[in-house]
Amino acid sequence: MTTLQCLTQLFTAGGLLCDADGDGLPDGFGVRFSVGWTPGAVDVAARLGLETAGWTPGFTAPDAPGVALIFGPSGNRECPDLAVPAGCGLVALTPAGVVVTGDSDESGWDAARWLAMTYPFVAPGGPLLCGNGRCVTAVVVRDGAVVDVVLGASVGGEAACGGVATLAGAPAAPPFAAVAPGDLPPAGLASLFTVAGLLGSSDSARHDRAGWRVWVGPHVTPAEIAGLCELAARTGVEATGLRFPLAS
Repeated sequence: MTTLQCLTQLFTAGGLLCDADGDGLPDGFGVRFSVGWTPGAVDVAARLGLETAGWTPGFTAPDAPGVALIFGPSGNRECPDLAVPAGCGLVALTPAGVVVTGDSDESGWDAARWLAMTYPFVAPGGPLLCGNGRCVTAVVVRDGAVVDVVLGASVGGEAACGGVATLAGAPAAPPFAAVAPGDLPPAGLASLFTVAGLLGSSDSARHDRAGWRVWVGPHVTPAEIAGLCELAARTGVEATGLRFPLAS
């Protein structure tokens, strides 16, 4: 059962991340992924990795500790049956955990994309998600932007609501007519998490994006998506920025 009170707390040490040494900085995962058939979970895992200084391998295991992040609607028996407006995705706090779903597979993927690419903003370039002193318990997403917000109880002010911006925004685009080392096949396993491997670079120096993408076919299994989530999280931790989507 989740102890989260507000969706604005997701990418904090009181949400899906943890602070093991008590220095006030997230340094690991406090989440258990339940992926089903939702390739968008790969992008959410990468974004979580970007938001913390460390990560916790095995967060996709059924017995992993932490808040359950449940992706739906298809291929996941753990995903509760929630009412979702037609053509929309949903991110909601439930007794089972944080649920990312939709009225269809594509709408569920849209909700996951919003969480990975746009959160904590309601839309690209828009204002921060905020309940103005009340808990945000659910958001309805359409075409990558929040179109409705469900508010819960009062939390006694903005600080309690967790209205603090996290690492977000458009990453640097690579120069035209340039090929960064991260766009080349890895030279060897020792170079995987460098700009010569799975990390990309906009200037051939900084590892400010992922250097890999994956196309998810119709026959992918939840176990395979879970494995990609683990790789994406490590990529997010090692990189200083990301370009989405990683999964398409």
